[in-house]
Amino acid sequence: MISKLRNLFKWSLMLFAVQSISACAGFNRSIDVQNDYSSEVDFTDAPKLYLAKNYSPTVTRGILENEFSAFVPEGVYVPIFKSKGRTFYQAPEGFEYIGRGKVESLVGGLVQVESGQNEQLYVWFFPKQPEYFEIQENGEWVKDIKPGILNILGRPWVEEDLLIRPSEADKIIYSSTCIDLKSLDSAKKKILMTDIFGKLQPLFKKYYQYPSEAREKGIEGKVTVKIVLGESGIINKYRISESSGYKVLDDITLQTFKKVEAEAKVKPLVSKGICFNEGLILNLPVMYSLR
Repeated sequence: MISKLRNLFKWSLMLFAVQSISACAGFNRSIDVQNDYSSEVDFTDAPKLYLAKNYSPTVTRGILENEFSAFVPEGVYVPIFKSKGRTFYQAPEGFEYIGRGKVESLVGGLVQVESGQNEQLYVWFFPKQPEYFEIQENGEWVKDIKPGILNILGRPWVEEDLLIRPSEADKIIYSSTCIDLKSLDSAKKKILMTDIFGKLQPLFKKYYQYPSEAREKGIEGKVTVKIVLGESGIINKYRISESSGYKVLDDITLQTFKKVEAEAKVKPLVSKGICFNEGLILNLPVMYSLR
């Protein structure tokens, strides 16, 4: 019995030693990464990065298999500083860094793995930030970012295990205040159109109604509405470009769009940070069918 207890104790010590060595090695590796990304800090003039989809990278680490993940939302990522030529971008509101099942920070974003390249991006976050706030681009705070274990809490923490690889079809990089539509190819324009229609269609459905008069008479049809968006995604004007042939359907469509226009002033139809150098024209078909 005593022999078994000794063996159990011995194996417990060995397991503890292995865990300790592993933990120390992992921690030292993490510190090396943080120091690397906190050296040669400077201001940046990098362009903005727009992601057209959400990402949710995750990793399981440690003998206890703790899960670490992030929610990386679609939208505009603003460059805030650089280190070794690699740009740090702040994510829009909606970003989350989750560790061991708890949201640890709502402030973070993405950083380039290689200088100037946006094909691979690590997640970064500010430790213990329970509320979202916009970080000052190239602000005075950048001067306080320093390597070393004593400065861990005062700088962005890079999660090299949380990696996203946005495809060319899922991102737009632009330098000016607004996106120049004329400079975009058809694939890039499609990204923006998909995003806008993704916000416009549910908004229209919210106010959509089928006139009782049309139901009673069995009237069906399609109304096409031409919409002109202003530079910030607000509806400047709209009109029927193709009538259904029935006044009752045309009238209800215009009434619906009056409500859509009002709500779009409060909730623009483009992601925050996106604007256009020229008006954007959309054609939205509205179907009235009793089948």
